[in-house]
Amino acid sequence: MTALVYQTFGTGWQGRCMVRIMWRESGGNPRAANYTDSNGGSYGLLQINGVHRWRGETLAQFRARMWNPITHLAAARRLYNGSGFGPWGGCP
Repeated sequence: MTALVYQTFGTGWQGRCMVRIMWRESGGNPRAANYTDSNGGSYGLLQINGVHRWRGETLAQFRARMWNPITHLAAARRLYNGSGFGPWGGCP
């Protein structure tokens, strides 16, 4: 999974930071889930929560999309492009 994160975010400091976030959030498990998150749960490598669902997307569809590492990291890249490391509480 580390290689996929580097492929998405590069091997510079942003990529290294995202790898640390991945290990903190999911332990590198692409099917990690936090069902108690009050925003519809958090899913995948970087624990993206349900508030980021597409319009009309069910929670089950969102969960399946977030458990796919490729689509998950594409969504994470869009979040990062808009908000930096803010959605993850900064870079550890």
